Amino acid sequence: MLVAGAVVVGVLVMVPPVAAAIERAAARFQDQAAYRAAVLGPSGRGAPVAASPVAALHRVEPALVTVSSVVVALVSVAGALLLAWVALYWRRLPLLRRGYEPGAGLTVVIQRFQSGVINDYITWLVVGLAVLGGALVLITAS
Repeated sequence: MLVAGAVVVGVLVMVPPVAAAIERAAARFQDQAAYRAAVLGPSGRGAPVAASPVAALHRVEPALVTVSSVVVALVSVAGALLLAWVALYWRRLPLLRRGYEPGAGLTVVIQRFQSGVINDYITWLVVGLAVLGGALVLITAS
């Protein structure tokens, strides 16, 4: 249903009046002064903000649909469908019919670290959050 919805939206965006309406809505969404005026009113409790006409932050250009963009979209949808099919039916693939199961050798290793006790879950959650926090500190410090 998501793929069908994405295709419908993609087709609708190619229609010039719909694309123009979407661009106008996006420009209206970006106009912060008009939003403040609509919420607070011209005589709101905060600093008075004059209502401004809908103005884009940058010049709105018409949506250009090219052959390459359509091909990229179709390849992306085909790849998503293929990935979904493999995720759902991986046991039916010929490679896996010979007894190969992904991750079969990892179960012993995983069970050494994870026994199913709630303390293990909490410990690994804290370790994961500490690693993620450390990575974010390193990213923001550089």
